[in-house]
Amino acid sequence: MNIAVYCASSENVPSKYYEMAAEIGAILAKQNHTVYYGGACVGLMGKVADGALENGGRVIGVIPHFMTNMERHYKGLTETIWVETMQERKRIMFNNSDAVIALAGGCGTWDELFEVLSLKRLNLFSGEIIIVNTDGFYDPIIEMLQRTVDEKFMTEEHLKLFKVITKPSELNSLLNC
Repeated sequence: MNIAVYCASSENVPSKYYEMAAEIGAILAKQNHTVYYGGACVGLMGKVADGALENGGRVIGVIPHFMTNMERHYKGLTETIWVETMQERKRIMFNNSDAVIALAGGCGTWDELFEVLSLKRLNLFSGEIIIVNTDGFYDPIIEMLQRTVDEKFMTEEHLKLFKVITKPSELNSLLNC
């Protein structure tokens, strides 16, 4: 399977997030999945790529030209796809993926996650959406989604669009490994 991994390029996050990212990359490689991600060599992005590549995985980075200075691109990937815009980056990652995994991140990660949730709700994406909730990172967002259901902005069906895991080993059953 081709798996899009959404995560941070920030370099100053606690080590628990780096460890989770590297482990996710390793698991995906060992299960012969191809990783599509943002193409950076730093932050959680770099650790996902490291984990996959160190275990013989195939890793495809998708990175806009203008981000070369902001997010140093990973030079040892299986393939790098250069694009012009963030929208093109997201489109390529999404169109080439059978499933999506969201690790901890900021606005960019959330943008990617919420877009794929919307697309799944519109039946434009049928793959698994997996949120890796390291140390409760996504608890506030999950609570917000529940509140939107409680307040009738969404239905219970929206909460079935994604799965939440706390340990990388839980990926195996969700990705039919």
